[in-house]
Amino acid sequence: MVAQTKAVVRPVASKAAAVDGKAVNELDIAGAKDLQHDQTAAAAVVEADGQPIAVEQIVAAGVDAEVAADVVAASGVMPTDAPVEDAGIGMLAQAAPAPATDAAPAAATAAPTEAAAEPAAVNPWVVGGAALLGVGAVAAAASGGSDSPTPTPAPTPAPTPANVAPEGTDSTLTLDADGKTALAASNFGFVDAGDTMSAVRIDSITTNAFTNVAGNALQYDATTGHGYQLVTGATSWAIAEAAAVEAGGHLVYVNSTDEALWLNEHFDLGDAFNTGGYFAGASQALTATTTTGGWTWNSGTAVDAALWNADNNQPDDNVATQGVEDGEENYAAIYNGGAVGQSDILIDVPDSGGTLVRGYIIEFDAANAPLTLNGTAVTAGQVIAAADVANLQWNSMFNSGGALSFSVADSAGAYDTTPNTLTLSTPAAATVGMMLEDPNHMA
Repeated sequence: MVAQTKAVVRPVASKAAAVDGKAVNELDIAGAKDLQHDQTAAAAVVEADGQPIAVEQIVAAGVDAEVAADVVAASGVMPTDAPVEDAGIGMLAQAAPAPATDAAPAAATAAPTEAAAEPAAVNPWVVGGAALLGVGAVAAAASGGSDSPTPTPAPTPAPTPANVAPEGTDSTLTLDADGKTALAASNFGFVDAGDTMSAVRIDSITTNAFTNVAGNALQYDATTGHGYQLVTGATSWAIAEAAAVEAGGHLVYVNSTDEALWLNEHFDLGDAFNTGGYFAGASQALTATTTTGGWTWNSGTAVDAALWNADNNQPDDNVATQGVEDGEENYAAIYNGGAVGQSDILIDVPDSGGTLVRGYIIEFDAANAPLTLNGTAVTAGQVIAAADVANLQWNSMFNSGGALSFSVADSAGAYDTTPNTLTLSTPAAATVGMMLEDPNHMA
């Protein structure tokens, strides 16, 4: 590296140097130490700038003007070619220059002021000094030769403490009277100082069984998963259907003789025909040409003819004109068929005069999940983001209640180690709940 630098920084025309007519190596040895100091400082100035500089720039740095001119004009041998003596880097830099050639005397004897007027090539003192001592040593020499203080290393950052998993807590929620209760983040206990809940994992979902009580207006068929509510009070078919839909169900569909027997066993349907029955969800089309034609449930399923009660008001417009279709609006109602245990319980109720019966039966389909997120069923193990917890809803048939086992997660995604329980309890005042509509069964 030094040899390459030497070739670059030693111009041929500057091999001979003069300071007041004398070669650099002929200076008074007695002033060597002072000269060494000045030259070293001058070398540091050149090194710091990295480019050829003028005498005035070196003098401005506090170097003797004569020495400054020396630095700019001189071009001796490289320090690596100079004898290694105890005189120090300043004396090494004053090693005798190579003999001048015949072609260069004028340039070699040029006055210092003339040399200062033109930019000098990179001085070999700088390159030599840096090669022997390093840039740091040359800069230190310029500041008086003292070593720079060792910088204090930055303190090592303390290690990040390990994340501590949160703790969940059990809680209880009383269901709303309508059986459809919105949940909130506050229902899922979360304890973790300085952290927030990021998610809730639903570990399990449990619904309380509904117990049928004889004579109760609420009954549940565990076989089909359907619930039924008997509502008393004289009303028309149109009003009864609207009320059933508003409650979250529909007027009862009797789709088989087994369902007819179950209803007859669990409800007191009355033993009088016509006005003594309860409206069901079937009607006859106005375009029907026969008394038995055009009968369908609101679900679109045809009415099974075996369900009609032949002893009372079978499908017909009226008793006086049995077997004659006279174009009246007709609706189905149910009664006990004359005795408990009969399955032929359907009767025809003409509604041309707004005929009223004793009430109606609402059927609730249990196809709806007890826990939903934006209307979609939630399954065990599903993770709900904290921002979505407010979109959870508990749907309970007849407000029978249930429970959720859950785990909470902190912002780092760590879950509590022990699952917790959210208990969903029945309202203090027993209230008939409403189930969600099942669109597959609505007219």
